[in-house]
Formats: sequence, C-alpha cells, structure tokens
Amino acid sequence: MVAFQVTEVVTAVRCPRQFVLAGEGHRVEPPGGSSIGTAAHAVLATLARDAVGDRRLLAALAERAARAEPVRDACYRIAYREAHHRAIQLAGSIPGAELARLDTVTRSLSALIGTLLVRARTEAADAREAVARSILATEDAVTIDLGDMRVNGRVDLLCRDARTGLTWVWDLKTYAGSDRAQAEQVRLYAMAYRARGIDAAAALLHVTEDRVELVRGGPARPQDTTELRAQLQHMAEWRQGATPPAADEPSTCRACVAQSVCWARWGRTLPEDEANGGESEASTPAASQPPASEPAQPPPATPRQELEPAALWVGQDVASGTPARIEPSDLVHHMAVFGSTGAGKTWLAKCLVEEAALAGIPVLAVDMQGDLAQLASLRPDEAGHPSERATAFRERVETRIFTPASDAGLRICLNPLRVPSPSLDEEARGFCMAAIAENLLGAVRIPDSWGLVAKEYIAQLLTAAPPGVSLSGLVELVREPGSLHIDPLLRSKTRRETLAEQLRVLAAGTQRFLYDKGRRLRVEDLLTASEPGKTPINVLWLNSLGDTGARQRFVATVLSDVYAWMLGQPSSAPQLLLYLDEVGPFVPPHGDPPAKSILRRLFKEGRKYGVCGLFCTQNFTDVDYKVLSQAHTLALGRIGATQDKARARKLLSWASEFDATSAADQLMSAAHGTFLLTRSAQSGTPRWIKVRSLLTAHGVPWTDEDVMANTPPSLREAWRKG
Repeated sequence: MVAFQVTEVVTAVRCPRQFVLAGEGHRVEPPGGSSIGTAAHAVLATLARDAVGDRRLLAALAERAARAEPVRDACYRIAYREAHHRAIQLAGSIPGAELARLDTVTRSLSALIGTLLVRARTEAADAREAVARSILATEDAVTIDLGDMRVNGRVDLLCRDARTGLTWVWDLKTYAGSDRAQAEQVRLYAMAYRARGIDAAAALLHVTEDRVELVRGGPARPQDTTELRAQLQHMAEWRQGATPPAADEPSTCRACVAQSVCWARWGRTLPEDEANGGESEASTPAASQPPASEPAQPPPATPRQELEPAALWVGQDVASGTPARIEPSDLVHHMAVFGSTGAGKTWLAKCLVEEAALAGIPVLAVDMQGDLAQLASLRPDEAGHPSERATAFRERVETRIFTPASDAGLRICLNPLRVPSPSLDEEARGFCMAAIAENLLGAVRIPDSWGLVAKEYIAQLLTAAPPGVSLSGLVELVREPGSLHIDPLLRSKTRRETLAEQLRVLAAGTQRFLYDKGRRLRVEDLLTASEPGKTPINVLWLNSLGDTGARQRFVATVLSDVYAWMLGQPSSAPQLLLYLDEVGPFVPPHGDPPAKSILRRLFKEGRKYGVCGLFCTQNFTDVDYKVLSQAHTLALGRIGATQDKARARKLLSWASEFDATSAADQLMSAAHGTFLLTRSAQSGTPRWIKVRSLLTAHGVPWTDEDVMANTPPSLREAWRKG
C-alpha cells in the first residue's frame, strides 16, 4: 500500500521538485505564516465547537428572520476568546502587525460562519437546529482509497449553506503557492467525501496577507480518479529516485525558498537575471521582500510599453494553447457571462475589467456584494513578485472605491434631480425626466392605482421647473404647482399633498445625506483619474446603503446620468465599460425595478456611444430577454439546470460545424474558470478558453475597514480637492 498525505499531493502538483525536497526535510514553503495559521485553525475549531452552546449566539438566532450583524458579532465573541489566548502566547515572538492580521482573520471567519447560521435559521425550527444544520463536522479525518494507493487528510470544517443547499468542505491554509495547487486541494477533499456518499463542494479558506480568501473548487469529473492515480504513481517514482520535473508556473520558482538546493541537484529553472538572489532555504522569506511600493523586480522602462499578450487578454484557448482575447469591437457590442455558483464568472469578468483599464478604457463597476472593491488591491503573489502585467497595472490604473452614505472610501452623493442637457432631443429628455421621477417614487409609498399618474406629474414638474430646482423645492411644487402655470396631471389636491409628504422625507429625513453629504458624482469625473496618465476603475461600493431598494434606486440614478451623458458623446470606440456582476435583480424577466428601463436603453443604444456593457448572471432565465439579446459576445461557464442546458444548446446551434449538443453536455461539468466563448452575431466558431490568473485580489467580500485601508490619503485628498 502506497500512502500519501493531501499536503504531499498538493505540493507535488505545485512543484514535483518541492515534493521531493520536502520529503527529505528541506523547507519549501515561505516561513512566517505558520504561527498565524496554527492560531487561525484553533480559532475556527473553537468557533465550530462552542457555537451550539453559546447563549449570546443562540439569542441572536432566536427569531427565524435573524439579523446578520448580531449573529456575526456573537460568533466573533466566541472566536475572539481563542484568538486572544493565542495572541498572548505569540505576542513575544511575532511582529505586532501579525497580531492585527490574526484579528482580521478572526473577524473574517466569524462573518463566514455567521452568514451560514443566518441562512440556516430560515429553515430550522430553532437556533440550536440552525447551528446543527450549518456546522456538520470539524477536524474530520478523510481518506481516498484507490486500492493499492491511498491519500489521507484532515478537513477543518464540514458545513452546509442553506441558501444554495450545498455541503461545503472547508480547509484553512496559509500557503497554497499556485492556482493549480489550490484547485487540487479542494478537489481531493471533494473526492474523499464523494466516496462516503456526500456530494460536497470544496472550498479552500486561504489566509492571505490580512484576510481569508475563499477559493472554491470545480465540480466532480469522471476522470478525477484516473488523474489522481497517475499523479500518485509519478510521486512514488520521484520518491524512489526518478528525476522530478520543475514547476509549471515560473512564479513558483521565483518564490521558492529551496531554490539553491533545487538548482544544485537538478539545474536552473529561471534565466540568470531572474532568481531570488541564490538564497538558501533558510534565507529571507517572501513576506519580508520589499513592499509593493518598492517592487523587487525593476519596473518597465516606460509605463506605456506594449503588453504581451496584447490588452483584453482573458486567458488561453484550450484547443490551440494560444492567448484568448476579446476584441475592442466586441466589447462595444456588450458581453454577458453565464455560470452557476463557483463557475468563475466573476473571475472572468474581473479579468476583463483589468484588461479594459490596461487598454485605457475607464470602468464603472457596480458592487452589490462587496467583492468587486478588491480591484483596488493586487493579489498577494503579484504584490510581492509582480509580473510585467501586474507592474503595468499598478502604473497605469487607478482604482477608486466610491461609498455613498459612508466615509469608508470616497464619499459621494447624488443629485436626484439632475435635469438632462437642453441639447438632447425631446424624446430623450422625456425619457430622462421619466427615469428621474420613477427613481424618486421608488423611495415612497403611494397606491398603485395612481402611481403612474404621479410619475408623469413629477416628470411634468421637472420639465417646467426652473433650472437647478432642489428636492425641497420640488416638494413645494408637488403640493402647489400653480407658480409654474401648468395644468397639473395629478388633479387631486389630497393626492398631491400625500405625495409631497412622502417626498419630504427624502428632502428632510436621514435619507437627505445621500443627496447632500459628500462630493456630487458626475459621469465626467468617472472618466479621469486623479493622476495624469492613469485610467480609472470606479467601484460603486453599495454595502453602505441600507436595503436592496435603496441600492437599486442609487444605481438607477447613476445610470440615468450615464445615459444622459452618453447621448451627447457619440463614439464608435469604447469610452466606458459598465460592469454589473449580478444583473438579474436589475433587469428581471418580470417586474420593473428602478434600473430596468434605463439599463434596457443603455444596452440597446450604448454601442453608438462607446458605452460597453459587461454583465454576469447564474441562469439565462434570470434576465429579461430584451437585454440578453443585446449582448453579442457570450461566455458560458458551468451550468446546473436542465433548462439552462437546453438554452445553451439553442444559443450554440447557429454554428453548423460545431457540436452544440456535446458542448452543452460539457458545460454541465465544466471546471472552474473554463468557459465556452461564442458570438451571437454568428461569426467565428465557439471556442473553449481557460481564464488567466487575476492581477487583483479575489476572496471574501470587503468590510468598511477593508475599504478604508485600501483608500490611501492621497486619493482622498485628490477627490476632495477635485
């Protein structure tokens, strides 16, 4: 019987040479994170073990519709007890910054567990059952038995997500080393539980510089067992003396602390000018290399040197191995990315956002979940050992996080009554006025029986009102429109009074801060960075707003401004990339949320003005078909529903020499980050691509503290002065 540990298999996937050296006792992983990793494991185990008996947590989960904040706070209190104990033990042996890192990791773990508990409470009879439904097992020993070969491991947490119905395998790591190694780790754990009859989705909780990054695994594949057996056979041969190959990814070699031992035995893997200085395995760890502001590798001679591959590069063509790119002309005709949870659709979209900015195209990203804000931070490996592309991104791109009703990032406010330019034609002005009225009415409560008349009435007042009318001024005009010398569409004085009182809350209540505190956001400001020569990525971080309705109205107001701006800026070249990660709630097939009509217009007319649409969604049926039909470039990732499979087959059926049925079948089990790229304009042949690695961070959604930490004072000052 040949037996290996999961960590050995992961090391061999990362680098076969490191696997051999590690077996001989050499250090192959950068030191510095092991202490925090051990403490983080203890914190997670304590939280999972003590949750069911904690009175404060059970009280927070007493109601079926439990509020997330008290539950997460209670989880943090449980976790903090262990974190504090560990911090006291470590205080004398690690830097103070590491202690702060442990606290941030503790908060991230508490937030993740708290989210699962809140979701489980909606279907559980009581709080204890919610905990039991969420936390299934901790420190669980697992085995993959292949007859004469075996892989053993231990899983940190087995848990369940009530919202998706998925059972999750969590393994907490401080070092993975490469995307392939991460993917292998989660795949192994999923295979182990599948052998027990548990169809579990695996996730690696990777402790990065100061937070926990959730790395999800792909679905089970028929060839998993065969590939694992082949890998184990190679590992057995290497252990017996066969020469191991070098790592596939040069970044692994660059960061390897056993570089000198490796090269002395098997030869160099990098050019003469590309090494870690000939350091031994006990030399300075990667964590102590110069910070991002002082890159270890020299920057390019000029920030505008040509990129290789050229910009708008999203990955690799699976069939040919050549770079896969999106042409700027395709971007103008909009792009839609589809895929179930874990397919990697946000990953692909963020790659395209990075590439657009590198190509000089400003980006406006609507962040409803808190994860797009991470575009403001390079991935840890890119920050420590930046590639040429990462260096170009740092030098060419300025990411700004705008936070309405909050000072966490760059505080902004909106003018809810920004009347469009008189240069627009009557039809366009009328549409903009109606959109403004609809946004205002979305924040008030009036009977549906006269809601349409109220919308037309407000549009009528805005058209007749003097330029620059304020919200409070509009309230008075709603009540008494006589000064405008118009025949009011809303004739009932009682209804006008009711409408005025509702709108007065927006003008005088707490919501007024959304309109009068912070710098007014203008579309023109989104197109110009504070530093000359840079291209802005603008992230609208909406976690600071209250409910979903407030976020929808805010987005609708911003998009109305974008629409009014673009009508005066015709262009055949891309001028702005508009990115919505989950577009379904904005343009559902049924109903009319505030942003639906304006988004329809933007996608229908945007190509004439260089406004490019990029949107993601899980299911084809989540989006209004009129919007979907405007996207001429489609990226199809893993799908999970039968009706989506049929829809994918239909979308691909135009290619006469392409097997649409087989492709749709393959989409049901596509790996994370693998997409079928096609054009609905019926040109070219659909092709499979593997998405490239991100330059920027990707993981657990950011909190206010994260946004604040990644908005430098210089950027705040530039925004304030602008």
